Amino acid sequence: MLRTARWALLVLLAALTGEVAAGRSWEYTTASEIFGPRAIGDDVVFVESGEAGTRIVRLNAGTGRPVWSYAIEPGRRLLRLPTVDGQKIYLYSAAIENERDDGSAIETRLVTLDGGSGQVASSLSLPTRDLVVHSPFVANGRLYFATVPRDDNFYEPSRHPPGSFVACELASGRIVWKTALPLRQARATDLQNLTLGSRSVNPWIARPTEMTADESRLYLGYPNGRLFGLDLRTGAIAWQFRTRDRFLVSPVLQDGVLYFGSQDWNFYAVRAATGTLAWSAATGADVGHSAPLFDRDQIIVSSGEYQLLPISSIVMFSNPDANDYADHSTNSILALDLVSGNIRWRHDGASVSYGPLLRNQRVVIFDARGLRTELDPDRGTVLREQALNMLLRGVTPVTGNRLVLQTSNIAFFRRGTHFRDLVTDGDIRDRLLGSDE
Repeated sequence: MLRTARWALLVLLAALTGEVAAGRSWEYTTASEIFGPRAIGDDVVFVESGEAGTRIVRLNAGTGRPVWSYAIEPGRRLLRLPTVDGQKIYLYSAAIENERDDGSAIETRLVTLDGGSGQVASSLSLPTRDLVVHSPFVANGRLYFATVPRDDNFYEPSRHPPGSFVACELASGRIVWKTALPLRQARATDLQNLTLGSRSVNPWIARPTEMTADESRLYLGYPNGRLFGLDLRTGAIAWQFRTRDRFLVSPVLQDGVLYFGSQDWNFYAVRAATGTLAWSAATGADVGHSAPLFDRDQIIVSSGEYQLLPISSIVMFSNPDANDYADHSTNSILALDLVSGNIRWRHDGASVSYGPLLRNQRVVIFDARGLRTELDPDRGTVLREQALNMLLRGVTPVTGNRLVLQTSNIAFFRRGTHFRDLVTDGDIRDRLLGSDE
């Protein structure tokens, strides 16, 4: 009999410098999958989703004990990762018309949780029946969101209605402005199955899909490969910048420039005032799995093959024809000149990296195999490596010199291997998943 999947969060003390194996202070274990751990005060909040349902959990980062949990109501699903804003947590909860079609949300609700207690502070039904693209973005008493349409004939562009950008009052839900997207959608397959529920999990939920803003404009990526700058007051589109492939990751605004990666294998710097290109750098693979790291006059980014992630083991057991999910086989860490975008150095690895982080004048990265690497920030040379002997799925810094590591006992599958082949091959099955007689 196959062993139950185990997903865990654990804290390593002094994890950013020196040996870390002896610093493990606690471990939180669950049979459900864990998504999007984020720091909140001195603690960590994350999504836990499996056959038992989906819930938001806050853990004490000092003890590993739950502070509170909030369960998504039966019959509803979580849309996107929650947004943590100080001591408030915003999330989208959606009623789904067809349980096998995550794009069939018929009513979406913004739920605001008190970060201290986990209690519902407010709830607002969104004035739309379309699918919301990003994690919640709240500013100046307003909720801003972008939608893609619910369309039964999704693959017929001539009948496909436009999406929209919307701002509504947080207190009443009154629409302040609504701007139609002035072009048809591109890459329809990328817009489907973007929800997180108790029956299936799509890899896009693990990617940050957030908006950002300055005093006058809202900036967001859209699944058709474009970055938009909108007037916060009126919703008018000030400019749009087009990439050559999917763009669902979050742009980072720094000193008037928006930095972001695309699945067209480029990393971009775009001027926020005009939407014009400052520079782009060819990375050789997808960019955007991890947030970039700003270090003096350079920006350090992670690039690799991230489009294939594991899905729930329960789904795979019940549906051996589920999509192929393969091992993260390539990864690179690149240091780019902030002014020109020129590549200063490149570190190539064999597995997806989490980070990069900067501590004590060293770039620290962790990879999915559990290898911790310290790099020289000026040359990219390896200064130190340490095997943690665990399978990593994410790294979240918390207060002090501590990291919360997301782990799993489910190994990523070999490239090109279908799950139905794994369950019929005893050696592969036992080696990857383990077995109990």
